[in-house]
Amino acid sequence: MMKSKKGTATVLICLFFVTLMSLISAYIGAAKATALSSAVKSLGSLWGESVMAEYDLNLYNRYGLFGFYGQPVDVTDRLDFYAIRSIGQKRYVDYGGSKVRLYDYSLVSFDVFKKQVVKTGKYSLKEETCKPEEMKRIPGSQVTTSETVLFDSLPSGGMSSAVNISQAIDVLKSVTDFRNLINNTSDAYFENRYIDCYFKSHINDGELGETYFSNEKEYIICGHKDDESNARAIKMRIIGVREALNTAFIIKNPSMCAQALAAAEVITPGPAAAATQKALIAAWALAESNNDYRLLIKGHSIPIMKTEATWAIDLESIVNNTENGVVFTGVDKGENYDDYLLLFLYLMDERVKLLRVMDLIQINSRYLYYDSFLLKNYNAGLEYQLNVNGKKYEFNKEYEKG
Repeated sequence: MMKSKKGTATVLICLFFVTLMSLISAYIGAAKATALSSAVKSLGSLWGESVMAEYDLNLYNRYGLFGFYGQPVDVTDRLDFYAIRSIGQKRYVDYGGSKVRLYDYSLVSFDVFKKQVVKTGKYSLKEETCKPEEMKRIPGSQVTTSETVLFDSLPSGGMSSAVNISQAIDVLKSVTDFRNLINNTSDAYFENRYIDCYFKSHINDGELGETYFSNEKEYIICGHKDDESNARAIKMRIIGVREALNTAFIIKNPSMCAQALAAAEVITPGPAAAATQKALIAAWALAESNNDYRLLIKGHSIPIMKTEATWAIDLESIVNNTENGVVFTGVDKGENYDDYLLLFLYLMDERVKLLRVMDLIQINSRYLYYDSFLLKNYNAGLEYQLNVNGKKYEFNKEYEKG
């Protein structure tokens, strides 16, 4: 009996220790799995941030945009490299590789690009953050002046869109303060602020250094492939807007209408005088509008609605065809050339506007940085999956400012 009891106790003790060791082993296994899962989540996040830390310095320093270069296969290789070096050689780790998705984060994605432009526009309101640097060429890299290359694969795809002049006229007739056209908290306001900070115009190079176009804002508005065409198209838009506003001013001014009628009766006495008066008013308004444009490109300002003090061209010079040169009244107030560009930017289709901004970034990068630069190859974030011990871990990363 004693031997039987001892044997039973031994068996129970052995069973107890086996159970205890099994529990300890299970606990250790669970703790190890939890620790590994925590490590993968922490390290996996770090690996993604390491990829994003390789953002292009020229793109950031010159245009205030975050973007790293890479196709999914390139980024997959980088993530796998980090993972294998960190955990891949552990005996208890079975690393099954990574999968990467970049499509939703490409800088040529309208929503992605807009988000960065709006954020950068907000920061550029602080003068110290709006100091674009000139692009630095990669040693040994090739750049190009070939139009065939520069205008190949543009993000806008050559999309054409014109500012509606009638709409511009209606807007200006209804506002008392030009600068209140856009709410100062709207996306459009910060987009235009970004454009104003990072791109040149015909009369203001912004100390931005060398660029392919001299008339960059004009390109955004008009989309032509040469400075001359863009400058000419802007000239026609400004004159068109000014002509309508100047005509409205003459018609509302009894003294000017009387002058036009008196001159018309001298030129064509009788019933034809009324038609001649209308022609004179149109010619007078056009001459004033041409003078307005010449003043604007010389750096002067023109008010939306004229007063007698800011009206420059007299009717006699129209009748005698002696209008010549630039007439400056000495009153320099109102809106300047870049303000008129701001109006056209405000009235543009937002998608066309931002796609043409992408165009300029790509054109200048090919012209100054390296000739195979394509904005679509740069990403503002990434989404990726890591397979560790048969478990899939999901991550997504995106650049944030502030």
